Amino acid sequence: MTTTTASERFAAAVKPLADSGRFAEVSATADALTCLADGPEDEAWYIAHTEKTGVMTLGWYTSDRWLSESIEADLMHTGDDLGELFDEELEERDVRHKFHFEHFRDDEKRYVFRVTCPEFASDDEFVRTILALEACFRELGDMTPDED
Repeated sequence: MTTTTASERFAAAVKPLADSGRFAEVSATADALTCLADGPEDEAWYIAHTEKTGVMTLGWYTSDRWLSESIEADLMHTGDDLGELFDEELEERDVRHKFHFEHFRDDEKRYVFRVTCPEFASDDEFVRTILALEACFRELGDMTPDED
């Protein structure tokens, strides 16, 4: 059975994302799926959210300006395009969608890298997309703690 509503999709994603070992915590509400990043010194979240318009967005969020700037600096210094990095991670997971990131500071004063989501073919494709986003950000900036 394929889930059809965003809230059902969010609920169905909790267990596979938690079992992936890539997140410190995973939770779902009727309008959002929140995954706490496992690794950075400061908190960062991967959030899938249903906007009031019904459009689903998926993004990386943090309240820490320095963490956001560390990612921006990595992208600037390497010349990498975040969309291309994400596309590569999606391709490895057999997800055929293309995304365009928007980067901004939201009303809650969080720094955000976000994409608008297409219609997903399945709950599994949705989960693979979130895991691709996590893999994309994992090696950027200060997302991985220094090994001393």
